[in-house]
Amino acid sequence: MRSLVTLISIISLLACGCVSMLDTVKASLEEHGKGIFIEDVPGVMDNGSGWAAAALVAVYRFYGQAVTQSRIARRIYDPQTGEARFDLLIRDADLRGFEAFPVGSPEVFRYIRMGFPAVMPAQLGANIEGAPPWLILVGCDTAMGVVLLRAGKEHAVVSDDDFERILRLNGDRLLVIAPARSLPADVYESMALSAERRGEWHEADRLFNLAIDHEVEAGADATRLARCYMSIGRVQKTLGNLTAAIEACEGATELKPEDGDTWHSLAVAFFENSDNISETKKIIDRAVKASPERASYYYSTLGDMHFKLGDLRATRAALVQAVREEVPKDAPPGYEAALLIKLAEVVEELGFHRVGRAYREKALRK
Repeated sequence: MRSLVTLISIISLLACGCVSMLDTVKASLEEHGKGIFIEDVPGVMDNGSGWAAAALVAVYRFYGQAVTQSRIARRIYDPQTGEARFDLLIRDADLRGFEAFPVGSPEVFRYIRMGFPAVMPAQLGANIEGAPPWLILVGCDTAMGVVLLRAGKEHAVVSDDDFERILRLNGDRLLVIAPARSLPADVYESMALSAERRGEWHEADRLFNLAIDHEVEAGADATRLARCYMSIGRVQKTLGNLTAAIEACEGATELKPEDGDTWHSLAVAFFENSDNISETKKIIDRAVKASPERASYYYSTLGDMHFKLGDLRATRAALVQAVREEVPKDAPPGYEAALLIKLAEVVEELGFHRVGRAYREKALRK
């Protein structure tokens, strides 16, 4: 049975004359190739400026940038609590020409395999002999089920399970640091979507914009650009910045006018900003014209808009049209039945109870 903590200090292994666990992992990586070890991240000890500063210095030096701990320390610690803050670490990395982005596990290993180390707090539950409260994730070996950490001057090997436990105790926070614009656009987009799922809206917006900038420089894939603009529109809408949401969605329609979903996103943002149903309907019509196979979605949205304005007759008309259209291929299970129930509720509220009952019976057969 694995011990509760299976972290092994290289110093303790060498002291007892054992074969280095690190050497065992390196041999496994060479034999099986199921992982990576970013071996050149230097060991840096805290000189009194704090272990977070020491970890950043190690990563910066890995990339060839000389910097002192004391200079970093002025920027990354909260003046009130004295604790290192991720937003301040990100700002420091940005000022030095790097990109830093918070990720969790297992997502972080995608970037580790690309050769980008990640710093992480480990104030709780690390239990590594002499380990500092900030570590650097420098590798993994899936064949052995272990993770490699830089712990000050030493390396440590930790089981996958214990690594996850340490992460949970410390808020599942890692900070990947990479040279500016060193990642492909799809990686920025993936990170942005992850940030959005975590509810980190401003970080998601920043990363979607990085994806756009990188894609433009790389040759501009219109599909990805449009998708990122739509995502920015979605994030800005969540933040309540409806004007910015409209601008982003307009960018998507310019890039992919043949994609109905871009027009649909624009319609939603435009309506929420103005309640102008007449102009919104024109945009919905553009969506239907561009992607008629998804018209049911678009008319359903139009029905919701009319309902919000209290126009039940217009709501019914839009939902009837949504029901008449072909069910989209990517519709979730129960989509058509839910649409019929929604329509039944509207017509019943209008006083047409027999018609509503018929729609409900039809929904039961779906």
